[in-house]
This record gives sequence, C-alpha cells and structure tokens, in this order.
Amino acid sequence: MRIIEDTRAPFVTPPGLWLPGRDIVGQPHGEGFEAAKKARTPRRSTRVTFRGLKFKRRYETLAFTEFRPLLALAFNPYVVDIREQFPIYEQEAYNRAVRAGRRMFEADKMSIDIVVTLVLPPDYRIHYHGISVKLAGADLSEKDEARHQREEEALGKLGWTWEFMPSNAYSALEFSNYLVMYRTIRDQDVFAQYEEADAFAEYVKKRSTNGTLGSVMRRIAKQLAVPEDRAHELFSIAASFGMLRVDHTKPFRDDEALHVLR
Repeated sequence: MRIIEDTRAPFVTPPGLWLPGRDIVGQPHGEGFEAAKKARTPRRSTRVTFRGLKFKRRYETLAFTEFRPLLALAFNPYVVDIREQFPIYEQEAYNRAVRAGRRMFEADKMSIDIVVTLVLPPDYRIHYHGISVKLAGADLSEKDEARHQREEEALGKLGWTWEFMPSNAYSALEFSNYLVMYRTIRDQDVFAQYEEADAFAEYVKKRSTNGTLGSVMRRIAKQLAVPEDRAHELFSIAASFGMLRVDHTKPFRDDEALHVLR
C-alpha cells in the first residue's frame, strides 16, 4: 500500500465510526495510546510534540521530518487514528523478560515511526498501515534497509501493510496549508461537530467560491449569520473529514484565491 496514492480518491469519513478499544497486539486506540519513545529533548533538538487533531493526546515526533506527514495524515479522511512511535515486539521476547524478572532488551523491541488506522471503501473495513519516515535525500544504509525489512515483515505477520516515506512526500505548500487549517481547529472537538461541518460543506458546495479565502468566508458567514471565525473553523473541520477538498497545489491563505475541488 502507498497511502498517498491509494487514498487520493474523494472520500468522506463515515459518521459514528467505532474502533475497538485495542488492536490485535493489545495497543489502545486514540487517547489511551502512549508512544514508545517520548520527545523529551535537549536544546537545538529537531523533535516536536503537538496536540492531536482528532484525539485529545499529544503526538511525539522524534524528528521534525515526521511532523509534516503526521499533520498531513491528520487531514486524510481515510485515516481515523494515528499512533506514532508504535511498539512492536515478539511475545516470546516479552515472556523471557518476565521469566527473568527484568525489562525487555531494547534489541528485542522496534518502534514504527507511524501506524495509521484507515477505514477503506466500499465496506468501511478497518486496515492498519505502518510508515517509516526518513529525511528526503538521505542515503539509506544497510542497517536502515535491514530495519525496514524487519518492520515490513513484523507488520506483515499481523496482516498489516508498511511503506517507506521520505519526509517531503507531502510538499511544503501542502504542509503549509494543513498548518493553517490545524491552527484554526487544534483546540476543537472535531467529531462533536461532524454534522454541523457536513451541513456547512453542503452549503459551500452549492455557492460560488470565487474570491480569496477571507472574502469567501466573510460572505458565507454573513449568509449563515455566524461569526467569520466560525466559518473558518467549520471549513477546516469539513476538510479534515473530506467533506470539502482543498487544491493543495495552491496556497490556502486569507489573501489568496480559494481553490475548492469539485
């Protein structure tokens, strides 16, 4: 699976989606999940933590290179959960540690940079997909290649898929667009506003979107008798669920023309 190519078709996150409390390896979904490695870092570190968009937890990125795909995936309507620094280990390795009364050796554990939970059409089945992220243009060593093979094989045993993703798989412009929308709604409970965002999206799709983002949102806010900031929030929430589709080859800014894909 290649997540960018395979989730390119228009899709709206289904409402009322239920996820099991834990997956097949016993890891919690959503707010109960804890990253295997934390971004507690010294000065001048490239590590980043940020508030989740669809779940009330902080995401731990061990390198800034992981921040761009993590944020982009949060706005992918096929993606219904994101778990970073995901721990993978053999049950027997855990059992040995328990019998010996010690913690597992680090060599017995792997952490996958990103594991996403996707809901896939046509029957909305749940699928798990691992992603290893590395700085674009960096040469992969034999150690890197061996690790990637171990990750793909480990996830394959679970029926999951895996891919390698360079840090620039999502363009700088697309990342900037997502950042604008994220800043608008990072403190919102987006799932609680699903129906309102859906109704807003349907209204937008029936109206002209000619003009800058700012002018279009002012016009629609006036028509709906809501504050302009609220129009921006509902637009971004709708975009995160796939109800509205932004053309990410163009900048998404108040003073730039709004490009909504029809």
